[in-house]
Amino acid sequence: MADDPALSRHERGKALFELFASYVKPGFTSEQMRATLPDTRWLEACSLVRIGAVGGAIDVEWSSGDIFCLRLCPDNEGWSDWVIDFSLTDARGFSARADEALAFLQGTLTNKQVRLAEFNLWYPIGPPIQQGNISLSERFTAKGVGLKVHQ
Repeated sequence: MADDPALSRHERGKALFELFASYVKPGFTSEQMRATLPDTRWLEACSLVRIGAVGGAIDVEWSSGDIFCLRLCPDNEGWSDWVIDFSLTDARGFSARADEALAFLQGTLTNKQVRLAEFNLWYPIGPPIQQGNISLSERFTAKGVGLKVHQ
Protein backbone atom coordinates (compact mmCIF):
# COMPACT_ATOMS: atom_id res chain seq x y z
CA MET A 1 0.00 0.00 0.00
CA ALA A 2 2.89 2.40 0.74
CA ASP A 3 3.98 2.04 -2.91
CA ASP A 4 0.56 2.76 -4.41
CA PRO A 5 0.36 6.37 -5.69
CA ALA A 6 -3.39 5.95 -6.20
CA LEU A 7 -3.90 5.84 -2.42
CA SER A 8 -4.04 8.92 -0.21
CA ARG A 9 -0.97 10.11 1.67
CA HIS A 10 -2.79 9.14 4.85
CA GLU A 11 -3.32 5.53 3.70
CA ARG A 12 0.23 5.21 2.38
CA GLY A 13 1.73 6.67 5.54
CA LYS A 14 -0.33 4.45 7.80
CA ALA A 15 0.74 1.32 5.88
CA LEU A 16 4.42 2.22 5.95
CA PHE A 17 4.42 3.25 9.61
CA GLU A 18 2.76 -0.02 10.60
CA LEU A 19 5.61 -1.86 8.86
CA PHE A 20 8.28 0.28 10.55
CA ALA A 21 6.70 0.00 14.01
CA SER A 22 6.25 -3.76 13.73
CA TYR A 23 9.42 -4.93 11.99
CA VAL A 24 12.24 -2.33 11.95
CA LYS A 25 14.46 -2.33 15.04
CA PRO A 26 17.18 -0.01 16.35
CA GLY A 27 20.55 -1.60 15.66
CA PHE A 28 19.58 -2.76 12.15
CA THR A 29 22.17 -2.73 9.39
CA SER A 30 21.34 -1.71 5.84
CA GLU A 31 21.22 -5.40 4.93
CA GLN A 32 18.63 -6.02 7.65
CA MET A 33 16.59 -3.07 6.36
CA ARG A 34 16.55 -4.71 2.91
CA ALA A 35 15.49 -8.05 4.37
CA THR A 36 12.70 -6.39 6.37
CA LEU A 37 11.47 -3.94 3.69
CA PRO A 38 12.55 -5.49 0.38
CA ASP A 39 10.34 -3.27 -1.81
CA THR A 40 11.47 0.33 -1.34
CA ARG A 41 9.59 1.97 -4.21
CA TRP A 42 7.79 4.04 -1.58
CA LEU A 43 11.04 6.00 -1.11
CA GLU A 44 10.49 7.56 -4.55
CA ALA A 45 7.58 9.52 -3.04
CA CYS A 46 9.66 10.82 -0.12
CA SER A 47 12.00 13.68 0.59
CA LEU A 48 15.07 12.99 2.69
CA VAL A 49 17.33 15.58 4.32
CA ARG A 50 20.17 15.47 6.81
CA ILE A 51 19.44 17.50 9.95
CA GLY A 52 22.35 19.65 11.06
CA ALA A 53 20.45 21.99 13.36
CA VAL A 54 16.84 22.43 14.34
CA GLY A 55 14.65 25.37 15.21
CA GLY A 56 11.81 23.24 16.58
CA ALA A 57 11.26 19.90 18.23
CA ILE A 58 12.80 16.65 17.05
CA ASP A 59 12.27 13.45 19.00
CA VAL A 60 15.61 11.76 18.30
CA GLU A 61 18.62 11.98 20.63
CA TRP A 62 21.19 14.36 19.12
CA SER A 63 24.11 12.30 20.40
CA SER A 64 22.80 9.08 18.81
CA GLY A 65 24.44 9.73 15.41
CA ASP A 66 23.77 11.56 12.15
CA ILE A 67 20.10 12.57 12.06
CA PHE A 68 17.85 12.52 9.01
CA CYS A 69 14.28 13.54 8.28
CA LEU A 70 12.26 11.46 5.83
CA ARG A 71 8.92 12.94 4.72
CA LEU A 72 6.48 10.54 3.08
CA CYS A 73 4.59 12.00 0.10
CA PRO A 74 5.30 15.67 0.81
CA ASP A 75 3.01 18.27 -0.75
CA ASN A 76 4.19 21.00 -3.16
CA GLU A 77 5.58 23.01 -0.24
CA GLY A 78 7.49 20.03 1.19
CA TRP A 79 5.07 19.39 4.08
CA SER A 80 4.00 15.92 5.13
CA ASP A 81 1.95 14.70 8.07
CA TRP A 82 4.00 11.47 7.98
CA VAL A 83 7.62 11.93 9.06
CA ILE A 84 10.36 9.50 10.08
CA ASP A 85 13.29 11.04 11.91
CA PHE A 86 16.16 8.59 12.29
CA SER A 87 19.82 8.46 13.20
CA LEU A 88 22.64 6.40 11.75
CA THR A 89 25.77 5.58 13.69
CA ASP A 90 29.12 3.87 13.16
CA ALA A 91 31.69 3.13 15.87
CA ARG A 92 34.44 4.47 13.59
CA GLY A 93 33.01 7.99 13.37
CA PHE A 94 31.22 7.64 10.02
CA SER A 95 29.33 10.78 9.02
CA ALA A 96 26.50 10.06 6.60
CA ARG A 97 25.21 12.20 3.76
CA ALA A 98 21.56 12.13 2.64
CA ASP A 99 22.37 9.88 -0.35
CA GLU A 100 24.05 7.39 2.00
CA ALA A 101 21.04 7.47 4.33
CA LEU A 102 18.83 6.72 1.34
CA ALA A 103 21.10 3.81 0.38
CA PHE A 104 20.86 2.59 3.98
CA LEU A 105 17.05 2.54 3.83
CA GLN A 106 17.14 0.82 0.42
CA GLY A 107 19.45 -1.84 1.83
CA THR A 108 22.28 -1.02 -0.55
CA LEU A 109 24.75 0.85 1.70
CA THR A 110 28.03 -1.05 1.45
CA ASN A 111 29.43 0.13 4.81
CA LYS A 112 28.42 -2.80 7.03
CA GLN A 113 29.36 -0.90 10.24
CA VAL A 114 26.55 1.65 9.94
CA ARG A 115 23.55 0.97 12.14
CA LEU A 116 20.13 2.47 12.68
CA ALA A 117 20.64 4.00 16.13
CA GLU A 118 17.01 5.01 16.66
CA PHE A 119 13.99 6.33 14.81
CA ASN A 120 10.88 8.33 15.47
CA LEU A 121 7.53 8.03 13.69
CA TRP A 122 5.53 11.28 13.65
CA TYR A 123 1.97 10.94 12.33
CA PRO A 124 -1.53 12.41 12.61
CA ILE A 125 -4.39 11.02 14.64
CA GLY A 126 -7.37 10.76 12.35
CA PRO A 127 -7.55 13.02 9.29
CA PRO A 128 -4.52 14.93 7.97
CA ILE A 129 -3.12 17.48 10.37
CA GLN A 130 -4.68 20.90 10.30
CA GLN A 131 -3.65 23.65 12.66
CA GLY A 132 -4.60 22.54 16.16
CA ASN A 133 -5.08 18.84 15.35
CA ILE A 134 -3.33 16.14 17.36
CA SER A 135 -0.39 14.02 16.21
CA LEU A 136 1.61 11.23 17.81
CA SER A 137 5.33 10.69 17.99
CA GLU A 138 6.64 7.16 18.64
CA ARG A 139 10.36 6.99 19.45
CA PHE A 140 12.06 3.61 19.00
CA THR A 141 15.39 3.19 20.82
CA ALA A 142 17.50 0.28 22.04
CA LYS A 143 15.88 0.84 25.47
CA GLY A 144 12.31 0.59 24.17
CA VAL A 145 9.52 2.68 22.69
CA GLY A 146 8.22 6.02 23.94
CA LEU A 147 5.05 7.85 22.91
CA LYS A 148 4.34 11.59 22.87
CA VAL A 149 1.10 13.37 22.04
CA HIS A 150 1.51 16.70 20.22
CA GLN A 151 -1.20 19.35 20.02
